[in-house]
Amino acid sequence: MKKKITLLLILTILLTGCGKDHNTIECIKADKQSSNTMILTLGENDEVTKVETIMDAYTGTQYQDRDYNKQKEVYKVFNEVKGMNSSVEKLGIDSLRVRINLIYNDLDIDEAKDKLEGLISDESYIIKKGINFEDFSKTYLNGYACKK
Repeated sequence: MKKKITLLLILTILLTGCGKDHNTIECIKADKQSSNTMILTLGENDEVTKVETIMDAYTGTQYQDRDYNKQKEVYKVFNEVKGMNSSVEKLGIDSLRVRINLIYNDLDIDEAKDKLEGLISDESYIIKKGINFEDFSKTYLNGYACKK
């Protein structure tokens, strides 16, 4: 009997996602040449706590290697900022994927502004720590389709 209760308790915890205190929202914007996906993690009061941005772009087979090398060079600086990381990868023979992960609680805003100068503006979501989903959506998700 004790084993059944323990097993039932473990199963309940796994199925209900114990410890999950946030919502995840996926937003997508696509056209024939590219797609952008933003996966937002929300904390208390719908504050955006994490942003994962995935950008897929068609390059054509003749430009994939050239564009891959350029993008790797551009996005490597994001890995030097506390609370951020990025990667660039080839998709098939004619496309690229750029991924940027941002954790606002770990982000050093001053370091981001300094190291990413020229790559981001003062209006970039990257430096908008403490923004709630509604404001984030109005400002940065125009044209995106979002779902929980």
